[in-house]
Amino acid sequence: MPSEKVLLFCPQCGRPQPAKASCVACGAPLPPPSNRPLGGRDLILKAYQPFLEADLGLERRILLSAKRFEWHPRSGDPVIAEVAQIERVRLLSRPVWESLAIGAAALLAVLLARGWVSRALLGAIVILAVAACVLQKQYALVLTTRDGRSRRIDLGIGTRRAPVVQRIESVWGSLQPALKELGVGT
Repeated sequence: MPSEKVLLFCPQCGRPQPAKASCVACGAPLPPPSNRPLGGRDLILKAYQPFLEADLGLERRILLSAKRFEWHPRSGDPVIAEVAQIERVRLLSRPVWESLAIGAAALLAVLLARGWVSRALLGAIVILAVAACVLQKQYALVLTTRDGRSRRIDLGIGTRRAPVVQRIESVWGSLQPALKELGVGT
């Protein structure tokens, strides 16, 4: 933006004028256009401008501004929470218990199966289901609001060394201090 089109207000007399070194009316020095103080509208817009954007892959993002926490999933509506209403955010990791349901159904089928081939295949499914539960974890962010409600945001499932888990832990490493700076417990 050329400096001729920027209007500045003189700090002495308050007269609007093109950006120059001094006021045309009283001769007081004018602030440079880039260092001018922000007005009320600019301050409000800046508070909603994200200062942290975390990409979790697969078109999933977390945005954090001074006023809002936003979760943009791959599909569906984004989750938007006002930072002033959030009391605590924590990263939750737990085993994938859901895989044990498949293992239990396969174990029941092993007991009812007659042939050794079908028993061997169903036994392998039971072992894989237990391994999936033990070796993988499901990761989620839990947002607790000041009125006691909580919202869970599922981030992903993976083994300890999986790229998705490393990305989740990296995002949490960046998000946690930023939330603490905004007064949100972690």
